[in-house]
Amino acid sequence: MTLAHQLVVITRENREENLWLDMERVFISDLLFCYMKDSLMWIDTRWNGKKISSGFLEGGFSVVDRKEIEKFRSIMEQWRKLFAFSPEEFYLTGECGVKRQLPECVLVRKKEVLEELNSCIQLCGKAIEKGAKLLYSEI
Repeated sequence: MTLAHQLVVITRENREENLWLDMERVFISDLLFCYMKDSLMWIDTRWNGKKISSGFLEGGFSVVDRKEIEKFRSIMEQWRKLFAFSPEEFYLTGECGVKRQLPECVLVRKKEVLEELNSCIQLCGKAIEKGAKLLYSEI
């Protein structure tokens, strides 16, 4: 099972040998990412310059092009607004198991969920500001 989902800002200046060292990155927990997955299918992503599908490639890499970053950030902002109304601790129902078919309820803290979303929103803003792209991977 994936532990987290990683997003990093990539620009033309990123050298291949330093790609993962000094890059700005955020992590989104697997539970939160999977919870939001249906709305993330509205993001068009690419790999090697070709559209892979809508959403993020499971077990691989996806690139969010500049035009789609704004949409991605807007979706994250809406999730942040929704979770702002939650109690300080609440349960998220996700999927677990090898084939992700068994329901799982996990107690989460509002503060941590909002921090993950805020980090993602800020990273999107930095990518937009730099005219960069986002690289997604599961880790």
